[in-house]
Amino acid sequence: MLKLCTMWEFTDIRERAIQELSKEKSMGPIEKIEYGKSYEVKEWLLEGYVELLKRAETITSEEAERLGWKTAAKLLLLREEYLFTRTPNASQVCGRCGGKCGGDLYMSCGRGYGGYTQVTTPPDRKKHDFTYALRKEFGSEL
Repeated sequence: MLKLCTMWEFTDIRERAIQELSKEKSMGPIEKIEYGKSYEVKEWLLEGYVELLKRAETITSEEAERLGWKTAAKLLLLREEYLFTRTPNASQVCGRCGGKCGGDLYMSCGRGYGGYTQVTTPPDRKKHDFTYALRKEFGSEL
């Protein structure tokens, strides 16, 4: 129905079809992007891109083929840029046992080891708003 409404420019019916299909929870990010491009639904396109950027897993080669390598590369670069531009949350842990076995950088390990190392925790991408970066990267497409 959406295909025909788009093709014949039935805007009211098209909007209703988009509203109803947007309620579907079965559309994954790749489908949202594919349908968003095919039927010119910018909201789905943006949602799909954001979901791919926020998830913990990287884009697979199969997904990259479906997206197109240029789009996949842009998304991967945005993921990478996000990780390296955020201030990491640093904490000290024992360089030998990996535990928090002392309170001071110079104290020895409670298990008999010595020395501490800095460990960084990657920022939580699920809380980040990627909208600005996506609009900047993809321009008028969004």
